[in-house]
Amino acid sequence: MAKFIEQHKSILSELLTQTLADSSYQSDITGLKNNGFERRYGLRYDQPLIRLRILDASLTIHSLTDLTLTLSEFKQLKIAAKRVFIVENKVTMLAFPDHPEAIVIFGLGYAVNLLVDAQCLQGRELYYWGDLDPDGLTILSRLRQYYPQVKSLLMDRKTLEHFKHLVVHAPTQSIEKELQYLTEEECLLYQKLHHGSLRLEQERISFNYLQKSLAI
Repeated sequence: MAKFIEQHKSILSELLTQTLADSSYQSDITGLKNNGFERRYGLRYDQPLIRLRILDASLTIHSLTDLTLTLSEFKQLKIAAKRVFIVENKVTMLAFPDHPEAIVIFGLGYAVNLLVDAQCLQGRELYYWGDLDPDGLTILSRLRQYYPQVKSLLMDRKTLEHFKHLVVHAPTQSIEKELQYLTEEECLLYQKLHHGSLRLEQERISFNYLQKSLAI
């Protein structure tokens, strides 16, 4: 049955639209991409998972500090966190130090658009920490498209210079872009990294250096 539905979503959608009352389905969802059929008719589907850690003991949920939620559950999550850190490395997320009124999220890379409309991100101080390379700064720009208040963490020229002995040559096939949501300084750094094919992976940055930067 599941295979039949998967192969005939278009015609099934037309039949269901003609048969069901408007109040029985989400008529505002019209496309079939991104599980549109399932969302339109209230069917379960395999959702992306969001993993997060609570960095303040006073915010724990039933004593739990490490949670993995479906995307829809995450978007409805209500937690009194003032700050949210988004990182792109699982080890970095697991080792992230305790911080008052804060949580840390294991990011989604280029799929940051999935984080749109998450309740726990609305009106919060948001910090993005990705690899210090063209991809990392591109993701930062994309995230700011949805959350303009996002600040970068350890993604600056100072950090690059401090850890220059750990920078690697990482050729990229990507075309240099104009990233409208980066600051002027971030744009210059993006150009430097792109032209030099440079990368500083976030897990290379020392724990002590991170802690000093968290005096926010």
